[in-house]
Amino acid sequence: MNHYRVLIHGQNFIINYEDVVKPYGFYVTRFVKAQGHDQAEEIAVQMIRDLDSLREMVENPEDDRPEMVIEETEELESFEGIKNLSPEMAWYDPDEDEEDESQPEAGEDS
Repeated sequence: MNHYRVLIHGQNFIINYEDVVKPYGFYVTRFVKAQGHDQAEEIAVQMIRDLDSLREMVENPEDDRPEMVIEETEELESFEGIKNLSPEMAWYDPDEDEEDESQPEAGEDS
């Protein structure tokens, strides 16, 4: 098995944050073992889909689904030196130009 770092960009995740329901986006990295790039990307996306905390937050109707786009996939020699193989999501408000530290957080499932 090969080692991969996969950067995922989540878009159009409609959630209720501070009583305002609107779409947010996020970036998240997953480190996975896989046979190749395609399998690594599939595994990484499935890891995010399997997060109960994220599924519970999302309020998208069936006709306006969120999407996840692979921004980058990199093969690594190993995971040596990587302290967290499942870092948290970095959320952003697509309507905001500047970073706002009060963005929603989806907790990671253990």
